[in-house]
Amino acid sequence: MAARRGASLCGVHILDDPAVGRRLRRFLARAERLDPMPEETIRAEARAVDAAGRVGDAPAEAVEAMVRFEHRFGGIAYKLIVGNPITYGLRRRPTARVTQEG
Repeated sequence: MAARRGASLCGVHILDDPAVGRRLRRFLARAERLDPMPEETIRAEARAVDAAGRVGDAPAEAVEAMVRFEHRFGGIAYKLIVGNPITYGLRRRPTARVTQEG
């Protein structure tokens, strides 16, 4: 996704962000880019779980945060020296955890 004039770079995937420094760019050069969760899926399936474990619809601000996060970081995967690769992004059902901190 290309940044629009005047738009925040948070809408640009981290691997495409020209503002990323050399050190991070070298690290990310080894990363794979898997398919991120589609925005429509996030909006349709987003839910929230409160401290008591009750499940309900996610608040609008949480859904927007999920969408922004997935646009920026969704699908990044990189290998560790040992073990399974680390992946970033929403997987399975997009869920927000409601805590006392917000």
